Amino acid sequence: MPIRVYTNGLAAAGDVQGYVDALRAADISSVCVALNAHTPKVYDALMLTPPAYSPPVYNDLGVPDADARALAVGLASVPTGAGFGAVCNFVSSLAEAGVQTTVTCVEAPGVNVVATRQLALALGAIDFKVRSWHA
Repeated sequence: MPIRVYTNGLAAAGDVQGYVDALRAADISSVCVALNAHTPKVYDALMLTPPAYSPPVYNDLGVPDADARALAVGLASVPTGAGFGAVCNFVSSLAEAGVQTTVTCVEAPGVNVVATRQLALALGAIDFKVRSWHA
């Protein structure tokens, strides 16, 4: 039975090959990776920066807590060294391992979808899909 994994690909740079090997060992037939930007700067702003609209999270003293806020929006669980380069490495490693890889990108402000598509295909993705952005 074909199984597809959807992921943002955020792994520590040194863990990428281990994840690729695990997906191959599990007989995963295809992987869809959200690349979401064409440069490290745009990627970090979109994927690794807490959104301005997220509600504040307070610590035990009732003071807004940046670390708790990052955890609440899922950024505290991002592995050290994870980011644009690691996601690009993940896409190319999957392709080199023979895993059918699709890359997705959101049409967010500041994202060059055409450049992201070109990058994805250059990394070895076999397909590219654009997702709408809801601000």
